[in-house]
Amino acid sequence: MKIHFLNHASVFVEIGSIRLLTDPWFFDTCFQKGWGLRFHNEKAFEFAQTASHLWISHFHSDHFHTPTLKRIQEINPEIVVLGNHSYNFQLDETLRNLGFKQVISLKERKIFSLSETVKITRYPTTGIDNMLFIQSPEGNILNYNDCNLPPLSRKLFARKLKDIDIFMTNFNHAGKLLIYPPKSPDEIKTRLKNSFRNNYDFFEVKYIFPFASHHYYRAPESLSQNDSLLQAAELLSLDERILNLNIGDTLSYDKKTGEIFIENGVFTENEKTVLSRGETIPYSQLEETSKIYCQSLRKHFGWLAYFMPAFYLKIADLGIQVNLDIRRGIRQTRAETAPHITAHSEAIYNWFSSPFGTDSFVVGAHFEISNENKIPLKWQIVLGLLIDNKLSIKSIFRMLRGLSGIQFLYNRREEIAGILLQRKLHADYHD
Repeated sequence: MKIHFLNHASVFVEIGSIRLLTDPWFFDTCFQKGWGLRFHNEKAFEFAQTASHLWISHFHSDHFHTPTLKRIQEINPEIVVLGNHSYNFQLDETLRNLGFKQVISLKERKIFSLSETVKITRYPTTGIDNMLFIQSPEGNILNYNDCNLPPLSRKLFARKLKDIDIFMTNFNHAGKLLIYPPKSPDEIKTRLKNSFRNNYDFFEVKYIFPFASHHYYRAPESLSQNDSLLQAAELLSLDERILNLNIGDTLSYDKKTGEIFIENGVFTENEKTVLSRGETIPYSQLEETSKIYCQSLRKHFGWLAYFMPAFYLKIADLGIQVNLDIRRGIRQTRAETAPHITAHSEAIYNWFSSPFGTDSFVVGAHFEISNENKIPLKWQIVLGLLIDNKLSIKSIFRMLRGLSGIQFLYNRREEIAGILLQRKLHADYHD
């Protein structure tokens, strides 16, 4: 079994005749230009051209990167695409729309055979994220990816997913964007290391492969976040099972002996560039889009939306401060109350008006926290993400009316148990 590390969250797994490509992001930016790639691998597309299968974990643009996917469709038109199909999103349909000819709908928690000896199972978590369990006589891989689960949920999954040879997981968690007051880069890195350790702590694994974290932040408001981004080599002291893999490297694994061999590849470091904002969006335009955004909140959450705490934004380029009023949209206010966040008018406009706007605004780090009271910001993030992920109150009630919706919730039983019994929405990042 061989694993070629192509870039960021993308690997190329070779097992017999199966050549499985995952999550390709090989060039350009993502999250509305908020993220850039730290490294370039000139051979990434060469591997993609020979891939037999393609799997994408979720629709975040550092995994579902449309420009890269279009290029792969051109150079490898016969590739078999395993499109995740869930109640709240259908990547298979989106991939067909991109022009891929052979798309197979990959259902939740259903074993799918790639060959006589290689089978895969997708386990959905946290709305849109998914882990992929690859099983074969040559070794088992758990691609844990960006999954972020409470401790009890991880324990329950660890009882189910056994004999893991290679455990793959990210290590630069997006939760660090919400730390305020600012901590030193070393303090934040310590928290990131704890979060990384939490991902694999309950699983029985032979080797741990840190990946899916080779980006940098481009938005002017979040450039300081780059100081606390971990390098994979900084994780090696945590556990002797952690592998030191760089972009372009190839990992060979012998199941019989349990031995690994790493062949070093070639990569270059990309020049870090800063996002240049476009023209200022007029206040009147922001006001109109904010009304539509608030209307969506009311539609999806009903009376609950009216209990959202006051949320103040400073629009940096307009030099004004506004309050996001759930009834009327943004309203200009005096600067006597400290704003919760500061952002450019273009970023705010994209947040209010774009599909998955909250996701791109928050994960893309198009803002700067300006207030120790993060509760209003967290309300906006949680409710906005629930709408993006089609998990609002309205959506949940609709799910409960049909068998497919109930199955959707049942397929997330470990996660739901962890949330309800431990009252945790995520891993112990802040420990």
